[in-house]
Amino acid sequence: SELGLLSNIQTLRLSTNHLIGTIPSEVGLLSKLSELDLSTNHLNGTIPSEVGLLIQLKQLRLFTNHLSGIIPKELGKLTNHEVTLNLSSNIFTGTVPMELGMMSNIERLDLSRNRLVDSMLHIGSVSMKYLNLSHNELLSFPFSQDWTNLEALDLTENQINQYLSTGLVGLSSLKDLLLSNNYFFGTIPNEIRSLVRLEKLHL
Repeated sequence: SELGLLSNIQTLRLSTNHLIGTIPSEVGLLSKLSELDLSTNHLNGTIPSEVGLLIQLKQLRLFTNHLSGIIPKELGKLTNHEVTLNLSSNIFTGTVPMELGMMSNIERLDLSRNRLVDSMLHIGSVSMKYLNLSHNELLSFPFSQDWTNLEALDLTENQINQYLSTGLVGLSSLKDLLLSNNYFFGTIPNEIRSLVRLEKLHL
């Protein structure tokens, strides 16, 4: 792909078009790229692992496409990425890699409207404030006691089958807890009383 010849490009915005095809692996050659926006197109295939080579990248927007396969753990190498990572409204499958949670600047992670079945995020981030995994196919969801900064958690419309109380105690900053349309069981736990900042609760 000729894309790899654009070695000095810093910003590439191609959003809201009718682009088709796959993201070429040569994108990893754009070593000075700080922003890559391919959102709201008709792209398919996988995210090439070479994206993880873009160590200057601060903004990656791939939401609302037809991208599939697993989310590559190499995205966790984007340590300069700022605030929001949005991969929503695609067809990603498999496990959310723990490496996404290790992107130290990420405060908002949106993986909603995919086909993800598992999450390893509990091993990673303490900086996240917003986490949206709604409208996936998660069978369980391990919470982290380190998510003390998390303010919004949306797990609506999954297939989570576990005790409701598992892991809620550490979410001390939580304002929005959205868990409806799952298969949580057990009684409404007393631990919810410890979520003193809670403003919205959907069970």
